[in-house]
Amino acid sequence: MPTAPSPSLPAEPLRPIIQEICSNPCGAFSGFGRHLANDFLFEMAIFPGMPSYIIWENPEEFERLEVCLFRFMEVFDSDEYLNMVATVPNSDNPFTFNEASNDVYLEQYVTVFRRSRAMVHTELYFEYCRKGLFDSQHTIGTTVFVVIVVTRTDG
Repeated sequence: MPTAPSPSLPAEPLRPIIQEICSNPCGAFSGFGRHLANDFLFEMAIFPGMPSYIIWENPEEFERLEVCLFRFMEVFDSDEYLNMVATVPNSDNPFTFNEASNDVYLEQYVTVFRRSRAMVHTELYFEYCRKGLFDSQHTIGTTVFVVIVVTRTDG
């Protein structure tokens, strides 16, 4: 007697890591929107379109992601951030959009999201080189992509 084939579940879609971070089904990236997700992945030298399972299947990369996530988020708990962004009112009206705080946040705390240029510290630049993430033939419009290397002095 012929048997019916066993039912099978459809394969999991190869969702990009940025989509996983922004959808945040398990709460690990609570509060992350597109700009924080892009900035975080930039700091980790991870292409936002990379399938997320590559990180989850590699214990060393997963541990690096975890360590980098805590380091990335420490900035938002620092006295400097809280003094510069969270407590600088530009009006006595509490319902007025805080232009001063927004300007400081966008200038000092958004790294790459919707920016045409980004500062790259030396270690990160070499990490991008090691991973082969630069394309020397790539241009955006008619402007040639320029990499500016910044050496950290904060230890």
